[in-house]
Amino acid sequence: MKKIVYIASLNTKNDRYDGERIKSTLIFESLNKCSNVVYLVNLSKNKLFSTLKLLLISIFKKRKIDYFVISKDPRGAKIIEKILNFCGVNNQKRIYFEIGPFLYDMLLKNKVKAYLFSSNKNIIVETKSMKEELEQFDFKNVSIFPNFKHRPTINLVEKHYPQQVIKLVYFSRIEEKKGIYELIDCIKTVNQQKRKYQLDIYGMFMSKSDEHKLLCEISGRSDIAYKGKLDMDQCDSYIILSKYDLHVFPTLYDEGFPGSLIDFFFVGVPTLSSSFLRSKDILSSANSFIYNQKDKADLVEKLNFIYDNQHTISEKSIKTLELANLYTSESFDIFVEELLNE
Repeated sequence: MKKIVYIASLNTKNDRYDGERIKSTLIFESLNKCSNVVYLVNLSKNKLFSTLKLLLISIFKKRKIDYFVISKDPRGAKIIEKILNFCGVNNQKRIYFEIGPFLYDMLLKNKVKAYLFSSNKNIIVETKSMKEELEQFDFKNVSIFPNFKHRPTINLVEKHYPQQVIKLVYFSRIEEKKGIYELIDCIKTVNQQKRKYQLDIYGMFMSKSDEHKLLCEISGRSDIAYKGKLDMDQCDSYIILSKYDLHVFPTLYDEGFPGSLIDFFFVGVPTLSSSFLRSKDILSSANSFIYNQKDKADLVEKLNFIYDNQHTISEKSIKTLELANLYTSESFDIFVEELLNE
């Protein structure tokens, strides 16, 4: 089996809701199945000690290591690549799983030099457009594997339409750039004359001010409720999500491949999403509803259309469930085994 040094930030007891940590932990589990992770450099714990550990491994153990596998956002990965350069680690021993979509932006703004990554054995990105962006900088080593998760084993809820009130769910970090306040404004507008939608909100507050703002926005309303956080390591959380009619993803960010979309593929709940930069790589009109990002009027129009044409929810639910097999940890295990042995 290949000997691996794995450098990443893994889940902690108190932080299990961050997309980078969730994905990096899943990659670690897969590497342990397909190889021998002889050294784990976990940057969630004591970064100074972990950096020193990486330095010592890179200087004294590099000849015995087959691959140094990095799973970090580009800012963190840039530092790690510089350390490996300093220690003389061969580029062909490096594999980088890009977390998030921002390496291209950093290259454009000259915040990172292409040579740090372009000679790696492989860079794995989550979407076709991310691969095409890096190839503009003459990268020849880019592969695609989308975000992925453990697929739960649950009994799905059968739903019938039309319904008097459609149950919506928001499941993301609670901050302005995730579009939650735009969504709330639009639900208030749509529900003015008649209660068409019930919106339940799940997620982690990014600040005390966000907590205060959200609770003020929904105060006194029976059609919008904050329901707390969900731990997606628990099947019960998927059972909760499966009971909703429609997932809303109103992000104002560019986004890479949001893991929350996969959660809803697994339970067959279609998504109403903003047209974030890479949405076309993941969603289509066959399986989802898409509105123009940052366009509240279009979101209101889509919500009214969906309510008046509820059969479309059933149609897209079937197509959504068909996507689930593409994004499982079992598929990723096969990819990793091939990657390490090519």
